[in-house]
Amino acid sequence: MAKKSFECTVVTPTAALVSGQVVYANVPAWDGQMGFQPGRAPILARLGKGDVRLDFADTSKGQGGTATYHVEGGFLQMADDKLVILAEKASAKD
Repeated sequence: MAKKSFECTVVTPTAALVSGQVVYANVPAWDGQMGFQPGRAPILARLGKGDVRLDFADTSKGQGGTATYHVEGGFLQMADDKLVILAEKASAKD
C-alpha cells in the first residue's frame, strides 16, 4: 500500500517554522515551482523566492489544512519521504 503522507520541515538559521506530515508540498525552486508527494525520488535543489504551500495530512488530532510560507533563498532536500526546506529567510503568510 502506498504511503499517503511524508514528513516536512521548514527551518531558517534562527527558527523552526513547521514540522509535520503533509500530503503535498509546492516549493519555489531556483528554476521554477516543484511539487512533492509521497514516494518522490530523492533530490537536492536550490530555493528561489516565493511561496511554499503545504497541504497537511489528517491526523488523530484533527483535519489537515493548508499553510503558506514565504521563502527567500536556501536549499531543499527530499529523501526517504522527508522534505527539509532550509531557507535563508522564511515567514508564515496570513
